[in-house]
Amino acid sequence: MARVDIMVDIETLGTDNNAVITQVAAVCFDITTGVVSEKFNTCLDIETYPEFHVDAGTLKWWLKTNPQLLADIILRGEDQAHKTLREFRDFILAAVKVGGREVYLWGNGSVFDNTILTTNFKLMKITWPLRYDADRDMRTILDMALMKTGLSKGDVIKMFEDAPDVARHDAMNDVLFQIRVTCWAYDQLINVVKVPIKDTYEEEVNEKT
Repeated sequence: MARVDIMVDIETLGTDNNAVITQVAAVCFDITTGVVSEKFNTCLDIETYPEFHVDAGTLKWWLKTNPQLLADIILRGEDQAHKTLREFRDFILAAVKVGGREVYLWGNGSVFDNTILTTNFKLMKITWPLRYDADRDMRTILDMALMKTGLSKGDVIKMFEDAPDVARHDAMNDVLFQIRVTCWAYDQLINVVKVPIKDTYEEEVNEKT
């Protein structure tokens, strides 16, 4: 069986483990090449949610950051929360048929996306479809790559954020952004020679010094 990596990103109305989820996006990808395949992207109808947590601070952050996107995500939400999470479970199980025990779920951080999802699954009494050791973390692999290359996080993030198809805080766009960063970091870690993030990086450093 072939290894399958899945990048996930969620948008929420809170930061606690039992936060209301407004959007779930996930994409299967090849960590060695960056090639993406199956995609999952759904907005949830927050009116169908059980008594989960909505955080005032998160709502305030959304209104300061991108109120139009928040409104768009919420108004796009037509699927019942329980139905959406069951469909997401089926999406993961389809990957498990391909990768078996070698299926890994990547999130931006170790205690946000994956943890909130597993908590939502548990509270809605839906069986979590992955093994306990399947979680992976973009921030960790990026930090290791930065230590190897000597680059700053800002250098790398700016390169990918400047891509014309990136619109931050929509979950699907965040997923694609995180895949690019993760595959770049993986490439740095498996290559013996340090690879700059772009051909002109060394020239820019020399000009500044």
